[in-house]
Amino acid sequence: MLFKEQLGALSPFDYHALRKIREKGIHWVTLELKHMDYTTDELQDMLKITQVTPVAVRLPQMFHLGLQAVDLENLFRLLDTLAQAFQDPRPFIVLETKAVALGEIFEYFETKPGDFKALYDFKEVWVENIIQTCALIKPVADKHNLQLLIENVPMGGPCYFEPGQAKIYPALRTPRHLKQIAEKTGIGLCFHTGHARISTNVLQYMKRSRSVFAAATEEEILTAPTDWLEFYEEIRDHVQLIHLCDSLSWGDTPGSNNIPFRSDHIQELLKFAERLGDDLPPIVLHLRENEDDPLQGTYLEQMLQILKELKTG
Repeated sequence: MLFKEQLGALSPFDYHALRKIREKGIHWVTLELKHMDYTTDELQDMLKITQVTPVAVRLPQMFHLGLQAVDLENLFRLLDTLAQAFQDPRPFIVLETKAVALGEIFEYFETKPGDFKALYDFKEVWVENIIQTCALIKPVADKHNLQLLIENVPMGGPCYFEPGQAKIYPALRTPRHLKQIAEKTGIGLCFHTGHARISTNVLQYMKRSRSVFAAATEEEILTAPTDWLEFYEEIRDHVQLIHLCDSLSWGDTPGSNNIPFRSDHIQELLKFAERLGDDLPPIVLHLRENEDDPLQGTYLEQMLQILKELKTG
């Protein structure tokens, strides 16, 4: 079975979901927190009952990074709670970023009329703001012995093609800014394979079609990795956690991102395992069930079965 020794699963902080994961023989989880009003006892009791160990924690959406200021006071309070609840080895804290409404980008363009580098500048401002915020969070996380990671993103948010719902991730969808943040702040990276597949596929397409619908600069298009495997190679020195899943197209629906690997992508999965070798970081199956799907609960089973049938060599 691939990745047997380091394998975990994504889960909300929910008894039913955690119990189902434990019943599959998985001990490690990345916990997704929906709010900040958890107590130390509540966190500890849930983990004791379900007998799982958090390898990472994804923070509530209110703490996602972007242009707007983050509520640091409440974020630091949550970090303190997590540090008290989880003993060594303490989990990684995964920092996520916000998608930006296309209208915000166009408003920025209006402040720089005739500037052909306006989109490039917008990305630099967005990334620099994230770097500054990370620099404020890291000393507090270090005090609690909590390791911060930042995650790569797809291209756009869910429902991107719905009128009035168009949101885009300006950066962190290629290696350049991810490495810049890691090197400037000292935090690590969480590599999301499904997001990397989406971004590299879209940008490779744009090498043939110079559409601006993805808010991509010429440099971003021309220097993008050819695929998600190459993406990983460019950032591997900073990767401390891998969230493993497949994706399709833009990845903006429950059935096209955070899904088990399709049969025609299995060879890529094997190549990835070979590149990781024996000294691999923890790997979490980043699978999200479609709540409206009558087959709910099968994604994890499907992916585990695929991994059981595969071996390197």
